[in-house]
Amino acid sequence: MASYHEWHDERKALELRTVLQHVAATWFIQQPEEIKQNWTYLREQLIQHFANNDVTQTTLQQLNNLRQQAHEPVAQFAVKMKQLL
Repeated sequence: MASYHEWHDERKALELRTVLQHVAATWFIQQPEEIKQNWTYLREQLIQHFANNDVTQTTLQQLNNLRQQAHEPVAQFAVKMKQLL
């Protein structure tokens, strides 16, 4: 979404707080303000704290290869995409 809207790093950091939920939202709230405003460091910390590199790489590969099949309803395709995201 950030790439599509061509957001700069400051905007990415600002928008991130609106999409985090549950444990990630709690983690974000606990971060110092200077981290919350620094996209590069914030992204790094999020990945380090939450991402499993093997799972992340596999999921990214699946997302890259995901294609809507012939006669597949859009809603069904959207569910698959949402699960990967």
